[in-house]
Amino acid sequence: MAAEKGVTSEWLKRDCKARFFLTEFAGHNGQTEQVREGFREVATRCGPAEVVYSAAAAEQKLLPRR
Repeated sequence: MAAEKGVTSEWLKRDCKARFFLTEFAGHNGQTEQVREGFREVATRCGPAEVVYSAAAAEQKLLPRR
């Protein structure tokens, strides 16, 4: 993935953002299970200092219950 190039701390930030927006895209295409897993992964891999961490946590709360 292109987000993985460069200094480790920088590519980690880019990777977190890329994962978040790819998950958002999946949500717009109705892929609920992929969205659940994607936001869970973002929340796990990205630290609370990342903007997408908070956004992923908020989006998870908006998902329909199983």
